[in-house]
Amino acid sequence: MMSEQINELASALAKAQGKIQPAIKNCHNPYFNSWYADLASCKEASKEALEQNGLSIATQGIQKDGKEYFRTMLMHSSGQFIQSDIPVYNKKGDNHGYLAAQTYARRAGHCGLVGVVGDDDDDGNINSNNQKKTQTPEPCKEFQEIHKLVTATKENRELVTKELHGQIEWRHDNRDSKYWLSILAIVKGVLNVE
Repeated sequence: MMSEQINELASALAKAQGKIQPAIKNCHNPYFNSWYADLASCKEASKEALEQNGLSIATQGIQKDGKEYFRTMLMHSSGQFIQSDIPVYNKKGDNHGYLAAQTYARRAGHCGLVGVVGDDDDDGNINSNNQKKTQTPEPCKEFQEIHKLVTATKENRELVTKELHGQIEWRHDNRDSKYWLSILAIVKGVLNVE
């Protein structure tokens, strides 16, 4: 669903997307042995670009046809909007499962509407009939140390994101330890740690 006109929103979103970088993949999924960006990282990757272009995001849980969805609405200061409804699948059937499914839907809605890249493109293999777990190599120790430093506090994550956003390719599958050693030195400099 969208407002009758979206021309101003579309123009602002195009400008914002020119500034949005891929989110930092800061979480590990042990089942698929893969890394992904959590909701906070996805929001952080787009926050400044959205604000600078008069865009904001609102979310809410809704019921549709007897099913639960999480609605994400991208709004422009002109009043124009677009929205997306993501189904909430709570396989566990408890509150923890519901909140996990809700967070997943919020992340998917945010990334989808704004254009943030928060996970690897597996070419649909996870959803194919041969659900083979991806064989992502364990990140090198330098990447793991950087990850630990950056995610230690919210302040660290915000500072590194602000200072280095768009300057580093945060690919955990890059096994070049010399590359990560140089990035580690830069991150330590930004955080002012030894």
